[in-house]
Amino acid sequence: MTRIIANRESAARTKERKARYIMALERRIRTLKTEATARSAGLSLLQRDTTALSSENTELQLRLQFMEQQVKLRDGMLILLLLLLPSVSVS
Repeated sequence: MTRIIANRESAARTKERKARYIMALERRIRTLKTEATARSAGLSLLQRDTTALSSENTELQLRLQFMEQQVKLRDGMLILLLLLLPSVSVS
């Protein structure tokens, strides 16, 4: 008879451990879902920022190319002017 009682008590303890384990897993799932939601929101913000920075970078590269062309044009005009100056006679 004591063996039956001992087995029932052992089964009850096992059932209780299993219930606590399942509850811990469920808490972990809730925590991970919350973290996933927060990280997803953070990722969306980073993606938006990346898109904005990429657009700004493209715009700045175009502006730089334009400025470089302006400098080359100015330098070319200056060289042409310097080459033409000696042939201009002052009356």
